[in-house]
Amino acid sequence: MEWKTIYRHLKEAGYEVYSLGQHKGDCTSPYLVLRNNGAGLDHSVSVQEYEILLYYPVNRYSEFEGYIDGVRTCMNSLYPHVTLVDDQQPHYPDDDVKAYMTSLIYQVQKVSNVNRF
Repeated sequence: MEWKTIYRHLKEAGYEVYSLGQHKGDCTSPYLVLRNNGAGLDHSVSVQEYEILLYYPVNRYSEFEGYIDGVRTCMNSLYPHVTLVDDQQPHYPDDDVKAYMTSLIYQVQKVSNVNRF
């Protein structure tokens, strides 16, 4: 599964999704940033990691948990192809965009064309 497939999946589920550096201005409504965290290679298995950065308006913190749960549920429909490997990180205020932020980290494993006969 590729970055663009996950991106489309989240978009089709109704989430506002951006790639790195694409969102501009303050957070006035919840949004996601999908980031490719790189890949590792274990013999002939490639392990690709994707991180979803979740942003939520700073004046609506009480709703943030529900939003996180919704994203988790949406992504769970891609299981077992996409696996949650690091659940939500500590929440912190991002003053640059006036939002609370956390992230979810997922992995995709696939057979690699490298290190094979």
